[in-house]
Amino acid sequence: MTEFPMLRRSLCSLLLGITMVALTGCASAARKAHDQREVALTDTLDNYRKLIRWGSFEEASRYLKAREGEAEVEMPVLSRYKPWKVAHYNEVEVLRNGPGDEARVTVDIQFYSEETGVASSVRDHQKWWYESGPAVWHLASPMPDFDAATRFKK
Repeated sequence: MTEFPMLRRSLCSLLLGITMVALTGCASAARKAHDQREVALTDTLDNYRKLIRWGSFEEASRYLKAREGEAEVEMPVLSRYKPWKVAHYNEVEVLRNGPGDEARVTVDIQFYSEETGVASSVRDHQKWWYESGPAVWHLASPMPDFDAATRFKK
C-alpha cells in the first residue's frame, strides 16, 4: 500500500513533464511561425521598395490583393507612372497588429518628372496583410498616386 502514493507521484510527475514538453513545442512552433512572418514581411517591404524605387511599377502592382470580404484594391493605371522617377523611398514607420498578420507601413517618397524636372514628395500609407496558405504578404491599399500628389501641391 505504501507504493501507491509514490507511484501516483511518479505518474503525476511524468504527466506534468509530458505536458510541459508539449506546451514548449506549441510555443516554439508559434514563435517559429511568427518569426517566418516577420522575415517574410521584411523581405516583401524591401522588395516592394526596390521595385518602386527603380520604376518597376507593373511588378510592384503584383503585390496588390484585397483580403477576402474586403473591398477590391484599385489597380493602378500603369501608364500614369511613366513620367515619374523615384529619387528617394524612406520607410518611416511599420506597425503590426497583435497576431502579426497585418502591418501598417508609412513611407515618404520623393520623386520627380522626367518631362518637367519638377520634384515633389508624397507620404504613402500602406496596409499589408499576410496570407498563410501560400505564406505571402499582400498590399491592400493603392500604390502611391504621384499625379494626385503634384496636383495638390500646385
